Amino acid sequence: MKTSAEVVIIGGGVIGCSIAYNLAREKVNVVLLERDYLASGASGRCGGMIWAQWYPMETSELMAKVGNMTLNRFANLEEELDTSIEYNLDSSISCIRAGEEDDCDSEILELEKYFDTRLEFLKPEEIKKMAPYIGVDNYEPFGGYLRSGSIANASANPFLTVHELANAARRLGA
Repeated sequence: MKTSAEVVIIGGGVIGCSIAYNLAREKVNVVLLERDYLASGASGRCGGMIWAQWYPMETSELMAKVGNMTLNRFANLEEELDTSIEYNLDSSISCIRAGEEDDCDSEILELEKYFDTRLEFLKPEEIKKMAPYIGVDNYEPFGGYLRSGSIANASANPFLTVHELANAARRLGA
């Protein structure tokens, strides 16, 4: 057991384990402390969705760039760790309420640029076929758009992600 460290990380979730791994890669003497067990909190109970949050571009260009960097990082993590975290590319539907369609049109090109994604506008009846649980009546007559064909949406097994990051950090001396 370590008796000293340059950096002490408290919390064995995805953030704590990621910090431990990345510091250990840089040869920093790091120790991670967890009260219960790895992934015992929110990281072990989440859905594992990896999305770059889409904020209005005029106020959040930096958030878009950071989100895209995160998605790119996860896309390469299995190869880097040499193990599976059950990473998958996904698609999603975002619905447009009446009155939001003009704002949406102007942001679509910006979103496609920052997230390297393809957006496809859908009519309410198309959404109903793809996702019958969505109440499309709330989105008449505009429907929504489908994000696909990119890394703009992804998922990974959160439990595996935490444990594989921790294992990699240990192999590097953490």
